[in-house]
This record gives sequence, C-alpha cells and structure tokens, in this order.
Amino acid sequence: MATLVPLPRATMADVPTRLCRLADDIKAGKHADVRNAVVVTDRGYKCEVHAFGPEGDTVRTAGLLALGLGTLQT
Repeated sequence: MATLVPLPRATMADVPTRLCRLADDIKAGKHADVRNAVVVTDRGYKCEVHAFGPEGDTVRTAGLLALGLGTLQT
C-alpha cells in the first residue's frame, strides 16, 4: 500500500516563494553572517544578475559568482 506524503508548500520550481523563504531565513538569523548576495535569473531569453549588499560592486559580484561555480563543481 502506498503512503501519501504531502509535498512541501514551496517546491524548488516556485522561485518567488523560495526567494522569500531565503530572505525570511536571513532576517531570522539562520544565515547570520550573510553580507552580500547574488541572484542570477533565467528569463528564458535573457540572463540577469542582481547583486545585493554593501559590497555589491562588479568585482565582488564576479568573485561571488566564481565562488558559487566552484562550490557547484565540488
């Protein structure tokens, strides 16, 4: 017999809810050491990069993207 397992309210495909949840977690102190953030959006025909934080300049943003890529590759 199968067991019904409810799916989480916000799945990975629900981008706005996932972003709000991350913001809520940062505000709640679950990621207390976050100083800067970079979000890359895929609009299907265009990629956009959004940088947030006091050090959200081009050099810092490029560095964070490179570190993120390295993290994904490990």
